[in-house]
Amino acid sequence: MALLAVSFFGKNVAAAPEPKMPSRFDQATVTRLVRDIDKDFSAVVLKRGYFSNRSVQDYPVDKGLLLLKKTAEQEKKGSARWFLLQSVRAYAGVRSSKAEERATATSLYGTLFTAYAQSPSKQSVKVVQRSIYEFLNAVPTEKGDEQVFASAAVDEAQGKTAFLQALKAYIVLLKKNKPYKIAMPWTEAVTHFRVGKEASELVEQAVAPKQGTVVSPSLYFLAAKILEPSSPIRAEQMRQKAEK
Repeated sequence: MALLAVSFFGKNVAAAPEPKMPSRFDQATVTRLVRDIDKDFSAVVLKRGYFSNRSVQDYPVDKGLLLLKKTAEQEKKGSARWFLLQSVRAYAGVRSSKAEERATATSLYGTLFTAYAQSPSKQSVKVVQRSIYEFLNAVPTEKGDEQVFASAAVDEAQGKTAFLQALKAYIVLLKKNKPYKIAMPWTEAVTHFRVGKEASELVEQAVAPKQGTVVSPSLYFLAAKILEPSSPIRAEQMRQKAEK
């Protein structure tokens, strides 16, 4: 099995295994992967091998999306399988050529982030981390989809709400000391969606001193990224606090 190297602020981190892709994605293969979404690398294979491939698949991606939807509806909201299925659905949907599918997928991202922020669970941390990363890199900015996920584009109308939900979820992750190990384009997304005021309020609340709590450097760094477009001086203050 090949290893996939990733970077964190320019530094190599532990390589992740790259799963072997099926030779073809027929109905039986896709059905098995969806059924076994929480086993092996099923979610990764569906994302990278099936829904990211622009060539015509043996089993049409529209049918694959419908299968994901029906399977997700049978799962308890907030369960590990529910998070995985919603993550794959959203990832696939923002790559659809249909505007309606992209809108639904963007809304799904928001639902996923909200579910975690309201009821965080250890079993869903990695899925939510990755989903936030994938969502932000589907925002059409210079450091977004053009560099990472060239075929992805979130829905503009739904994107603002989903972004703020992603930020809330990530603040929860950072308060639990669970930062993602790959840099995310927060600043570019804030600028794109023009949500500087709302996003700044969220991070200012997150770093506000509270008795008996310590603000992590990761949370200060996040605040700096969010504040950079609207208040560069305040952003620099956050960076200085992070580096103390």
